[in-house]
Amino acid sequence: MAQWHADLQEYDFTIKHIPGKINTPADELSHPLNADQGEDDNKDQTLLQPKLFIRATHVTQIPDSSKRNLMALIHDHPTAGHPGQDETIWKAAKTLPWTGMCQWIADYVKGCAVCQQNKILTHKKRVLLYHITTKEGTLPFQQIAMDLITGLLQHHRHNAILTIVDHGCSHAAIFLPCSDTITGPGIAQLYLDYVYRWFSLPNKMISD
Repeated sequence: MAQWHADLQEYDFTIKHIPGKINTPADELSHPLNADQGEDDNKDQTLLQPKLFIRATHVTQIPDSSKRNLMALIHDHPTAGHPGQDETIWKAAKTLPWTGMCQWIADYVKGCAVCQQNKILTHKKRVLLYHITTKEGTLPFQQIAMDLITGLLQHHRHNAILTIVDHGCSHAAIFLPCSDTITGPGIAQLYLDYVYRWFSLPNKMISD
């Protein structure tokens, strides 16, 4: 289903549902007219033993060289076209199945450089995170990061926490209880009461 989904992304199509009552052509072979549906419907059927089927059993283990030779034919070869994980597993199962084949092939396809370069991206690339640096020799709490933790249980008229983190020197953190309705002057007053008296004003403040 995943392989079909990837293939169908290349087309614009509309799915129309056909109720089973009117979808008679699909049931002609499985439910022919005048077919016996009673208790003895399958009494004349014979169940073949698994050993009678060709390539029905999995080899417990095969050499790693044999696995890679198989991948060179059904996956890496130019005529194979570097199919996806599901199709590669399907081809391998028809040729030389072995125990643990699905996981081995999944890891192989993920490590294929050609597949990773040419696969269809279904999500936008995320912007890389940028680490805000500090100058060498920065004193404690000269560059700080501030944020509010909200949505907490009410306790003594407090339901939020103001976090003040030393961003460049000690990475120490100060947690001050407050309310989620606090304003800018209220935050400035908390900083004045609990941080300014020891570390003065910061040179840089990081906040959202």
